Amino acid sequence: MHHPTKKCHLLFRAYETCQKILNIEKIKSDIIKKTKKTSKELINS
Repeated sequence: MHHPTKKCHLLFRAYETCQKILNIEKIKSDIIKKTKKTSKELINS
């Protein structure tokens, strides 16, 4: 018989990994937005 706690643990680990990936994607898009903004400002100056 399988332990339900182990299954929960695996699900939690998968969820944690997803959160980390989402955070990285968010940081990336923030950086891209900032870079675009600064490059626009540099061109305008």
